Amino acid sequence: MHHIFTTYKIDIIVHIAALAGVRKSIESPLEYVDVDIKGTVNLLEFSRIYNVKKFVFASTSSVYGLNPT
Repeated sequence: MHHIFTTYKIDIIVHIAALAGVRKSIESPLEYVDVDIKGTVNLLEFSRIYNVKKFVFASTSSVYGLNPT
């Protein structure tokens, strides 16, 4: 990651990467912590270190739960 940030002038990060699947996250929570949470923290830290001006984070509709309608 350092190589990417030092090679290119990155002004914006659009973070949409994550593991998919709520059921699988219940079965393998540590895998999701490593990829989703730690991955996001790593991108945020690189944003801080390399003074990235904008960070856009997109989540999923799964965070809203079941729709009763």
